[in-house]
Amino acid sequence: MTEVIDEASSGESGRIWILSDQRSREGAYEAVVQGLKGRGVDAELVSITEVLGTAAREALAGGAERLLRGIRVATRGHAGDEDFIGALRRARPDVLVLTSPRFVRALSVIESLTGVGAVQVGLVHEHVASTAWFAGSVHGFVVPDAKTAEAFEGEGARADRVQVAGPVVRPQSLNAPERDATRAELGLSESLVVLVRAEHIDHATLEKLVFQCTLMDRQARVIFHHGGDGAVAATLRRAADQYGLPASMFGQVADLERYVVAADLVLAAGDDPYLADVMVCGTPALLLGTSEAADVEAEALQQRGLAGRVRDVLRLGSELDRFTEPQRLKDLREQLLEARDGEANTRVVDALMAALSSREVWRKPASPEVPPAGEQAPAAGPFESIGRSAGADAGSTTSAETPSASPGATGSAGSEAGEKGALVVPPPRSRPEAPRATISAAEAREQLAQLILSERECERRLEELEKHQERWRGRLELAREWNEKDLEDEARAILRGYQDEAGPLVQELADIRRQKEKLKSAARGGAPQAGDEGGAATSERSSQIEERFQRMEVDRDLKGLKDRIKRELGE
Repeated sequence: MTEVIDEASSGESGRIWILSDQRSREGAYEAVVQGLKGRGVDAELVSITEVLGTAAREALAGGAERLLRGIRVATRGHAGDEDFIGALRRARPDVLVLTSPRFVRALSVIESLTGVGAVQVGLVHEHVASTAWFAGSVHGFVVPDAKTAEAFEGEGARADRVQVAGPVVRPQSLNAPERDATRAELGLSESLVVLVRAEHIDHATLEKLVFQCTLMDRQARVIFHHGGDGAVAATLRRAADQYGLPASMFGQVADLERYVVAADLVLAAGDDPYLADVMVCGTPALLLGTSEAADVEAEALQQRGLAGRVRDVLRLGSELDRFTEPQRLKDLREQLLEARDGEANTRVVDALMAALSSREVWRKPASPEVPPAGEQAPAAGPFESIGRSAGADAGSTTSAETPSASPGATGSAGSEAGEKGALVVPPPRSRPEAPRATISAAEAREQLAQLILSERECERRLEELEKHQERWRGRLELAREWNEKDLEDEARAILRGYQDEAGPLVQELADIRRQKEKLKSAARGGAPQAGDEGGAATSERSSQIEERFQRMEVDRDLKGLKDRIKRELGE
């Protein structure tokens, strides 16, 4: 890990491109561009405006070229859009700064396609080491704190190429106005203000969020920021009317930091691109795990004491009451202001200058050793090859010391393959491979119990969603029968939201069940036990008994829940 403190040489010449596909963060990246220009670097913010094709995960061989040619970029001095490869060949930047792991894999083949050997640097604003960053050939990283740097090094990044700086924020957020005066200007002095960043929250979650806000015991003024998204604004109007929530909302504004500073709490998705600006303004944030990436980032910030996290949106009402206790808000605000780095953008500029000055060193492979025959040379980048290479070295040593059954045949085959330019495959290892790792029966039972609890929770949530779906299917049919077009559209949108919410749960349930089978296999030593003729029949019988008991337990729990709801409602 390298902590950026001193400024790099201001006379360094070169060209740096910062690639961005997030318009909401381009104000922050533009501040870095201006800082680089002040150091004598030809820097440019390259906006990726459109992507044609499927996804970066399909970027293999010809797929990478198709994807890269489908990327349209806006560059300085060129009217309209250019394709990415053409723009890269024309400008030939020395450093490509990736602000998102989305195109890492595709860009791993950029040198072979264009002949431009630019050093690739990941500018990371999240506080986790996403595996997507390691899907290509990124040479170095700029990460927001030391804990994130340790996570990247744990994933295989070289410590001397992981620099701590940032995250970058808009200059307006660094120079946010005074809080009390801003609250008075906006007429919010006497209120507990909850600002909801709605534009990055999905519609189904947003509808639940609106309802949960009505369950707060504290009197609060709820203000939604939809950022000019008409669909989000429509969802907010409908949900607020349906659940009777008196609230306000507003669209795109140039001075969003004023509203953030005036708020007592910001409620946002864990992967909201404006989150770094919220924290630098010193306003406490309560984060929703609206996706896997959002949940991971929310957990990371909660562990650092920089934000709160909502584990289940259905418990948001009570979470809001707990989180908005005056002393807790005061303590968190003080902690954010203490952790605030007013020189975050400058430190990022220093880090990129260091990458620019080290570009020739970073482009060289980490080790000059020639790999053994039959193995692929390691790609240039900040990674250490582990795992199979160590075993292959041991295997090749054994093969060299122990003659094979027919050395003549092996030697002639290898020579012939070498002459034809084919891949030379080393002889098989003489010693057997190590058996698969196993766990004890006690460990297996403990982990299996946890998986069963998770499985039942997933099944419960899926059953709940299915009931909502059935209800709105009925309402959709009813609207069609009555020829109520507007109600039909509303019912269809809400039904689709519940269906979208069920999709990840189905995948999660399948993952849990696969993990159960893997756990059982590990407890048996990696393979089914042999010699027991009645084993399969006994296992099948046990499975049937377990399924029947599970159905009975679900029915019992469901009946108890219905009875409890009736008692709560006084029916």
